[in-house]
Amino acid sequence: MSKEPAIKLTMKSVAKPPSNLTAVQSPVESMTGFGEYRTKVGSSTVTCRLRSLNHRFLDIKLRLPRSDLMTLDMTIRKRLTEVFKRGSVEITMTVENNRETTDATINLKVAETYATAARALAKKLKLPASSLTLDGLLRLPGVVGATGTPVAEDFLGGATESQIMSAVIEPALARLKDSRQAEGAK
Repeated sequence: MSKEPAIKLTMKSVAKPPSNLTAVQSPVESMTGFGEYRTKVGSSTVTCRLRSLNHRFLDIKLRLPRSDLMTLDMTIRKRLTEVFKRGSVEITMTVENNRETTDATINLKVAETYATAARALAKKLKLPASSLTLDGLLRLPGVVGATGTPVAEDFLGGATESQIMSAVIEPALARLKDSRQAEGAK
């Protein structure tokens, strides 16, 4: 059995990189972060909160305050997939109407539709019809409103999707990115 000489490396034998080369490195970004932005849009104050946590894949949870804002859903999701590749990202948007409401109104047609559907369901499932209560009926969407509540066309001053995105979502997204980079730099 022949014995081969061991190769011995010392710090002197390792070449140093030339001093004129610089490494281009993007800042380390954590998946944990928080961003919030609040602004006035039309007669309302809109707040957007973004929170992100570690996750193997991109998981987007979106909470919008009104069903007529659901048109923003796909636009927001598309923008978040452009910015993030991984993580659980939760976005919550709240809208405070700054107009004074004058009188509460009850939409009888909507209430009657709910009541009829509930009775038919109770009959079909052989449940007591007494399970339908006035309290439960008044809590359903569209039954109670206020005369000062803006209709969908007037909501947020008639702002378009792109205006809402640039006025509220983008600044909150920038703050989330900054938060994730600050967390990653620690």
